[in-house]
Amino acid sequence: MQEGKEYIINTILIDFSSNETGSAIMKYKVNIKKAEEGYSIWCPGLPGCWSQGKNEEEALENIKDAIKAYLDTMEDLCKNEDSRYVEVA
Repeated sequence: MQEGKEYIINTILIDFSSNETGSAIMKYKVNIKKAEEGYSIWCPGLPGCWSQGKNEEEALENIKDAIKAYLDTMEDLCKNEDSRYVEVA
């Protein structure tokens, strides 16, 4: 995989470039649905990760926070587990 290229993995788009802090940028596919009270939004690649907003823009901002919290929680839950990383070509 090359820097500056984008790859879609299931519902996660990984962009191998970096932001101003040097962190890798990850883009997640989200689904959004208009409801009576605003918008519901969820990330199919992260089970249970959902949010909402009064409008589409607010929902999109809120799901960013939900994804960050989800990933932080998963990292904490797996901290003492015997984990491995795999590379998929």
